[in-house]
Amino acid sequence: MGWLWALLMIILGILLVRNPGEVSIAVCIFIGIALLAGGLAMIVTLLVNRGSGAEGFGASPFYGIIGAILAALGIFIWLNPEAVVSFVTVLFAVVIMVHAVYEIAAATVLRNLGSPSWYLSVIMSVIKFVLAFMIIAQPFQIAQYIMIFAGISMIICGVSGIVQMIRLTDTSRKYRKAADQVRRTAAGRRDEIEGEILSEENVDDGEEK
Repeated sequence: MGWLWALLMIILGILLVRNPGEVSIAVCIFIGIALLAGGLAMIVTLLVNRGSGAEGFGASPFYGIIGAILAALGIFIWLNPEAVVSFVTVLFAVVIMVHAVYEIAAATVLRNLGSPSWYLSVIMSVIKFVLAFMIIAQPFQIAQYIMIFAGISMIICGVSGIVQMIRLTDTSRKYRKAADQVRRTAAGRRDEIEGEILSEENVDDGEEK
């Protein structure tokens, strides 16, 4: 199972590196279809439970509302994958900007406390602001670069996993070989001891006679 998982990571990583845009859109479409199927399943479950007179959360209108929201969200993601990719990327940029503002506030506090390294926080915040504006300006293209980075990371993880499993297999083989050698040595030594005991008993019996 570990080998299969590592190979799947390598294959998916190669696909992400070669076709980041197509793969990100495919992932969004898959998520949209999954949400749509889950929402429809919740609605069907609600209708079945209400028809059979069942009670509980699965028969409440709120359960159906959640299913309808999931289904609608799934349809939107399915039909607008590029918009969803861009939105997620822009949201990531907003998070970076918020963190940059926090860096500026931290720099102000450090300066008031007399810290000589307060300007480092300012530099980091400026870099983050520039990065965030670059992401907002070209969200879909930046998303592709993020997918390429994710693909490279998955390839590295997959290769590392295979190397680790090879080492574990080789080490396990060596331990089994050493254990077999120890067992054979112990068995041989036991046979020698039993032979010596039998020889001593035979000698004692001869002396008694």
